[in-house]
Amino acid sequence: LINIGERKGFYVVSEDQSGRKGYGECSPLHGFSRDSLDDTRRVFEELKGKITVQELGNDLGSLKDALSGFNLSPSLAFAIEQSLMSLFLQSGRNLFDGYFGRSASLIAVNAVIGFGTDGSIINLIKEKLLAGYTVFKIKVGRESFEDDYSLLNKIRTRFGETIKLRLDANRKWSFDCAAKNLSELKGFNIEYIEEPFDLNSNPPALNDLSIPVAADESAGSFDNALRIINDSSIEYIILKPMILGGIYSSFEIIKRAEKLDKKVILSSSFESGIGKSALIMLASLTGHSFAHGLDTDSRFNQDIYTDPYPVNGGVIQFDSESYPPNFDLRLK
Repeated sequence: LINIGERKGFYVVSEDQSGRKGYGECSPLHGFSRDSLDDTRRVFEELKGKITVQELGNDLGSLKDALSGFNLSPSLAFAIEQSLMSLFLQSGRNLFDGYFGRSASLIAVNAVIGFGTDGSIINLIKEKLLAGYTVFKIKVGRESFEDDYSLLNKIRTRFGETIKLRLDANRKWSFDCAAKNLSELKGFNIEYIEEPFDLNSNPPALNDLSIPVAADESAGSFDNALRIINDSSIEYIILKPMILGGIYSSFEIIKRAEKLDKKVILSSSFESGIGKSALIMLASLTGHSFAHGLDTDSRFNQDIYTDPYPVNGGVIQFDSESYPPNFDLRLK
């Protein structure tokens, strides 16, 4: 795991003749993103003024076409697409109707429980449960699997089936080790486990595993995510748009997964309130009620803007009619 003391990035601003502004965030996550902050900043400086709103129409396809001639890194694509899309939505263009046809108004969120003593983890779950959370992602992959098993047994004994459990192993196991461990965890009614091993290593017999698998790092690019959706039995795709390669690519992943009855779970890569607002919008379009990984408010000592979509009672309220939020960065 990587300890992150601060997040660095920049925001992109698009403006039309009426003075409306659209904001987008570019903040590559060191150790996870394929691009760097210095490279994205340099490319952005070269692109300033070369993308104009006149080139874009009223649908999502026009957004892709207008940017197709530019070699944009994932984080920069995310920022520019968010900025332009936000500007167009303010001007009355509706980019979603006919493509998705619906958006959710309540978005469930899971609480992330990291490593710690069993007692501290139990207490944290208790606090989050009182705050309204019902879905918990537990980190596993300790040096001894018996410690993982003991913790989960204590959690189920203490809370029963009142909470839903997810696991994240961060590729700590081999396939054979995962198959053995998951068979022992079958009785704990686990919703899914993220990356028990490298899912890009052509693992055998995924269907034989005792717990459903979710792809996270293995779905870190558009091509890999599509391949996993189209060619594997993996049921859940963890989608980090800043890392994947932008908002339009995320739209495509969501639509393809929906057609094959697979579930996309939106997950933050520690964006500020600006970038996170786009993730909330994407989560509203996924067409299911599974919880998303968007509980990042408590991770920041200070944001560049007050989060317009705070988590309350384990859910985020979203109104598509009032999207995008009004980011007045002069407040900071």
